[in-house]
Amino acid sequence: MQIAKLLDLHIMREQLHFTYVFILTLLGMFFGTSEIREIIRQIAEMGMPSKTALYIMAMNIPAGIVDCLPAAVLMSALLVLHRMCTDCEIIALQTSGISFFRIISVFLAAGLVCSSVSFLISEYAVPCAQRTTWGLMAANFRNSELPISTGTSCEVQVDFDNAGNVQKRYMFVGKQHHKQLSNITVLASSNGREIDRVMNASHGIYERGNWILSDGRMYNLTDNAQASFATFGQLEIAANRSIAKVYEKSMDDPFQYNTGNLKKYIDAHGGDNAPAYLLIHYYKRYTKPLACFFIILAAAPMALNGRRTRTWQGLAYAGIMLSVYYSLVAAISGLAENGRMLPLLAAWLPNIAVGFLGITILTIKSRQSVL
Repeated sequence: MQIAKLLDLHIMREQLHFTYVFILTLLGMFFGTSEIREIIRQIAEMGMPSKTALYIMAMNIPAGIVDCLPAAVLMSALLVLHRMCTDCEIIALQTSGISFFRIISVFLAAGLVCSSVSFLISEYAVPCAQRTTWGLMAANFRNSELPISTGTSCEVQVDFDNAGNVQKRYMFVGKQHHKQLSNITVLASSNGREIDRVMNASHGIYERGNWILSDGRMYNLTDNAQASFATFGQLEIAANRSIAKVYEKSMDDPFQYNTGNLKKYIDAHGGDNAPAYLLIHYYKRYTKPLACFFIILAAAPMALNGRRTRTWQGLAYAGIMLSVYYSLVAAISGLAENGRMLPLLAAWLPNIAVGFLGITILTIKSRQSVL
């Protein structure tokens, strides 16, 4: 009994150690995703202080850990099982009277530990970090630097008026020195029509999310090609006002709620008849962390490989399993959002499929080893 406890502690410590290493490795890939790159681009355009930008990026680490944990758990389990096979440790343990399923149960316990950690992070750390991120983005927008890059003379802005009509504005700057502008020309169009308003100003400045133009002229073009002319001493234009509204609205996004508040939000929007994307997100609050447990079942067949099994075979097996899992998550979520599958089934099916696939392979290999 004492030997079994020492074995459990040794295997769990080794697997959790490699899980930690793989998480750090996969986080680098996480920060290369399109969503994170978009955040980085917006941070650069706003000209945030470097400390604030680094803090915002750090706030995305909890979400990255939750996304990377299933893959890290699978690869760490495969690596430990591969080493135990090549060193004949599994054969030695079975010869000592420790059953195969007793050995695998340690890995399943480690998977449950990782599932618990994943749930706690997604429940408490991720919503708080995302709210902080959007709050900093909204607050820094008002104090952002000049949106026009020094490498170009044109800034294009798409906005909406109070009636919901699309407005598009092209702003050309003749000369720029920090936030000071000179010789500015603004071309504006509404509802996708041709240019219907032209503004020209001698000077301008960018302050707190607004363009302040001075000493200018404005031409309003009508449908019959006639123009009205006016001059202005100073004119204030909101820069990227729609972006600021997106940031402020995102602070009340239900995806940033914890599970309890998300359930209340869903109940207030129809309960079981709420939009499918909300229901899927709610069920994934449980199924996504549990993927760390189910994916261990996919790693179990590696314990029956022979001593001569090469490392690349284990890595290839891990790549196939991860491809199957994440492809199922993406495809089934899309089907559920389009009403072609029940949200509850869509949330659980990837875990069940990967676990069932692992158990099937394990059963086949165990029969072959007996024969």
